[in-house]
Parts: sequence; structure tokens; C-alpha cells
Amino acid sequence: MGLDYDWRRQDLELVPGFQSVRFEFAPACAFRYEFRDGASALPYEDGVYYEVLTKGIVRAVEHEGRASPLNKGNVTVSAPGVYELNFEGVSDDRFHPIPTRRVDVREGETTVVIVQLRRK
Repeated sequence: MGLDYDWRRQDLELVPGFQSVRFEFAPACAFRYEFRDGASALPYEDGVYYEVLTKGIVRAVEHEGRASPLNKGNVTVSAPGVYELNFEGVSDDRFHPIPTRRVDVREGETTVVIVQLRRK
């Protein structure tokens, strides 16, 4: 399932004979963060992305939404609203600490967040 569609699960019972299943895809609420060093985007293979995936914390701000961080800076969320991406604990010898960011995710959209890094 791609980032642009919501995650769904449905159990099916298969029996002999012709079977027909209809799947309907709903646009996902999601955001993608991208790190920039000056004007250049950091490649997704850069260790900063791994650090964020393992140490970064995404949480809903003043609502009950849940976030599911994926690889390559992609995060799907269960509901629209404001989410906070906390970079505390993410370390890299090349850059200053990354400030916490908030993103307003809208229903059925993927929001792109550009995170400008500052070199030491």
C-alpha cells in the first residue's frame, strides 16, 4: 500500500468457486519530511533519516490521532490535525540539533515538510 492511500485490513473467507472482491481506497492523511543541507536535499540513505526513524517521536497535538513513521521520511496518520515531530535524541556530527517541528495534516492530503539543517 502506498503512502498516498490509507491503510486498511480486511479478512476474507475463500471458498471453492468464483470469488469477487471489491477494494476501495481512501486517500491517506500523511506527511513527508525532507532534510536539506543548504539548497541540497539529503539522500534518504543518509544516517539522519535512520536516526529519526529510530529515535524521532511523532505525536498528535490536542487530538487522538496516531502516527506511523515509515522509511524515507514518510509518516501516515490516522486522522487529520496537528502533529509534532520531535527530533530530540537525533544526533549527527555534521549538524546542529534539529528543532521540533509541527505539521498540520489535512484530510486526504500528503503534506511535505522541509527541515533545513544547520552545519556545525
